[in-house]
Amino acid sequence: MTSAPAKAFVFFIGNDIGFWGAHQDLAKRLAGAGYDVVGLDVKLFFGRLPDDSAARARLFGDSVAVMIALARRELGADSIPVVLGGHSLGAEVASWIAAHAAPPRLTGLLLISSRGRGHLRATLSDIANRSAPTEPGSYSVADNIAALPASVRVAIVRGTDDRFRADDAELIRAGGGRIDKWSVPWGGHSMSNILLAGPFVERALGWTLRR
Repeated sequence: MTSAPAKAFVFFIGNDIGFWGAHQDLAKRLAGAGYDVVGLDVKLFFGRLPDDSAARARLFGDSVAVMIALARRELGADSIPVVLGGHSLGAEVASWIAAHAAPPRLTGLLLISSRGRGHLRATLSDIANRSAPTEPGSYSVADNIAALPASVRVAIVRGTDDRFRADDAELIRAGGGRIDKWSVPWGGHSMSNILLAGPFVERALGWTLRR
């Protein structure tokens, strides 16, 4: 008996402390709901990139395209929709990939606790969640969203107690009619309680696939 194909291939980027326990629990939940899920420990990967911003972006874009292609081939997921997702720094990186190195069949972008700006590195400021980056080489998440094809839906998942929730107004404006937001009651920036946040993430992910 042949099993049914997965609903979508989800490439999920970890935050500034890596692909930690909460992300693994979320991946298991989504896999149980019928998705193929692959996670990237972005902090570990960033540590191997050159310092020059242009070279860093070029190498990261090329590398992540190969990673996604190999993972899809391994899972037999070449013909199903793709959703790029991430948490915090990982969400910002997911927006960069969607705008600059989009895989074939990209259908959705899942942004959990995204700040308004991001960069292709993990710093002490990121870990402390003090502020969004502004240095040369950093980028606007709203600009990345605005650059996406109209066919790509964007889902924001945000805790009601997240200190960066004010950034959502700009992100929503950039997304126009193909963006929506799910608010997690009592949720903070870390979204570490997957029992609480998981159902909202699952609903948001399902919405990105509706046509």
